[in-house]
Amino acid sequence: MKKNPKDKGFQSYIDYFYQLHYAEKPVDIITFLKEDEFIGRSTNNLATVYEGWLDVMKEIFRNDSKYLVVLTGAIGIGKTTIADYCLAYVLYRHMNLKSPWGYYEKSPLGKMAVSFFSLTRSLSASKGYRTLMNIISRSPWFINHGARVRNTLETDVDIPLFEWALSSPSSKGFGVQSKDVITAMLDEVDDPMSSLGQKKRVVAAYDATVRRFESRFVFKGSSLGRLFLISSKTDELAFLETFIEEMKSSNKVLVFDKAQWEIFPKKRYSGKRFSVLVGDAYLPSRIIGSEEEKITLVRAGKTLKEIPEELRFDFEKDVVGSLRDYAGISVLGTRRYKLFPSEKFIIECFDKTKPDPVVVNTLLVGLEGDVPWIKSLNLSAIRMPLSIPRCMHLDISFSGDAMALSSAGIKRWTEVQVQTEEGTFKSEILPVIETDFILRIKAREGDRIPLHMMRKFVLDLKSAGMKIQLFTADLRLASEDTMQLLTKAGISSEYFSLDTSITPYMDFRSLVFEKRWICHQHEYLFFELKNLEFNRDEHGGKGKIDHPIKVKDIEILNDGTYRDIVMEGTKDVSDACVGAVINALLLAKKMMRPEDVKKMFEALDTKPAEGLPSDWFINRKSTGGKAVLTDEEEIARKNLEILKNWQP
Repeated sequence: MKKNPKDKGFQSYIDYFYQLHYAEKPVDIITFLKEDEFIGRSTNNLATVYEGWLDVMKEIFRNDSKYLVVLTGAIGIGKTTIADYCLAYVLYRHMNLKSPWGYYEKSPLGKMAVSFFSLTRSLSASKGYRTLMNIISRSPWFINHGARVRNTLETDVDIPLFEWALSSPSSKGFGVQSKDVITAMLDEVDDPMSSLGQKKRVVAAYDATVRRFESRFVFKGSSLGRLFLISSKTDELAFLETFIEEMKSSNKVLVFDKAQWEIFPKKRYSGKRFSVLVGDAYLPSRIIGSEEEKITLVRAGKTLKEIPEELRFDFEKDVVGSLRDYAGISVLGTRRYKLFPSEKFIIECFDKTKPDPVVVNTLLVGLEGDVPWIKSLNLSAIRMPLSIPRCMHLDISFSGDAMALSSAGIKRWTEVQVQTEEGTFKSEILPVIETDFILRIKAREGDRIPLHMMRKFVLDLKSAGMKIQLFTADLRLASEDTMQLLTKAGISSEYFSLDTSITPYMDFRSLVFEKRWICHQHEYLFFELKNLEFNRDEHGGKGKIDHPIKVKDIEILNDGTYRDIVMEGTKDVSDACVGAVINALLLAKKMMRPEDVKKMFEALDTKPAEGLPSDWFINRKSTGGKAVLTDEEEIARKNLEILKNWQP
């Protein structure tokens, strides 16, 4: 027979739990924030805490099985301060335990660590640490329970149970993996003066600490500890967004992604709203002008955001920046550190009428394979005549990563307005480069890529009539044998790396912006190009083009819907493509205008031979300005058509 709760001696399970483990029953988080006895002096008895955060903090401590907390979204909503209040509450709950280490069924191991993951050089330079010290030093409860304020220039507090730790690549002894971290905060990693590499190291250290925390302080799936990750939607932190996206799928994670109007007091806003289209690869972000347009966009599956009328002026000035800063939304294709600021530039270079000559997405191979790779290529689908000179580039690999081989040549020439050093513009005829194919090769699991089959593939193309003007490959030592054999077979071969300089990718980007690159629709290439990142701080300030470690993307499902996924970042295919395109560009022979041809003949005191086409070129690599007649008849024929219509 169950006892009535009103009967003397009745004790609920929760009361029994507290009596068993706690010397003093802890108050709830709101009482902790409000009362002067706890940290009410720091919150002005909740007056300085935005009302939108109250339910968030209740949720954070409602379920101890959710111990990883992400605070992200708009700027200026007090995410760091809220995390500090929560850190103080974590300390408070542990200090109330009869045996903090015994609670986790562990022998006393020394001090529990409170860690701050950032890019600062010292703890005192960390905003999160300084705020926490001020909160504790002003709390009667902490002072009465052993907290001792040091007499230093900056407030610093000693608590017997805890130690303070900094995890920053800018500090001595980077890393806190050996410490027993009971609560932590990752913040302040959006410093524009710090390199992307440093930021990634901080996140990697935080990830390692999460795993150590779970092995030490997660007991039966729950913990009194909390680990916080704080992020604003700043442009350069695509990798941090990916890390957060991966965390979302875990049942031990709480993610709070808040806009300003969800946190600030409701009295700030009139309640009137206007609609903003959240841009994607095809449509730019903009304010929606009519209800009819809004309905059309919603039916088309586009994302719209309802914005308080009070923010209209800011959104009219800068809709993308305002979505990021006020709504906490990073718009696709707008990050400053993306090599391509918008995917539309790449998409506009894809020719949907051009077939893909490669019949498989990825060619799986092994050392025992003997099927010629040329069978994976439909030669009849290559659009440019095989007699046109090609450049081929190999991004080499043996196992694990994919290897890629691409071919490109001059499709045609076009008139472009080029800006001079004086700021004026002049017309020039410049080449348009077309990518023939991109072959992606990957070793079967546990096997290796046979390079001799790749060499046979190139020689088979040569035998089929393809004029290979230049073959290049990266990894000098690994490709030396290949280059020697191809050179002996009559194919000029050189070492070429896209990792030693940003120039090839920058030149390729210019081609894309000017729409002087043509390629068939290639999803893997598109995936790599749109996610490439330009880090200006790498290589001693010379900059570096690289792929993110992991990429948040979408996967289109068979029913037409989509889902968010996280993929490994790569640039094997893009390296092969860009290498071939840039070499074709560098070896292109610059067209001369008709009037320049006339002047050249006058200077030579001669005339073109009868029947000789009057399209003359100067080789970029030649010296002395000597005129050279090309033997590429197909190019000559197309260029002659341009010359006949040339209007100086």
